[in-house]
Amino acid sequence: MNRRQNEKERKTYEVLNRLKPKYQVDICRFDHAAIAVFDITEKRFSALCRELHCSGTYNEERQTAVLTNFGMYK
Repeated sequence: MNRRQNEKERKTYEVLNRLKPKYQVDICRFDHAAIAVFDITEKRFSALCRELHCSGTYNEERQTAVLTNFGMYK
């Protein structure tokens, strides 16, 4: 792994540990630099993206979000 990827994954685990007490979260199985958040509303997903300065996608049917690129959108 290159240094940049290691840094992204380190940041992801920091965010994961911050979110664990409040949300049902796990590392995304397809992208280890992304976090899956389960049982979340679209409104809360948008607020998390703003709070964490990240991007992501939301699946309304499953009420699941995938967050990535933490700290990239300051």
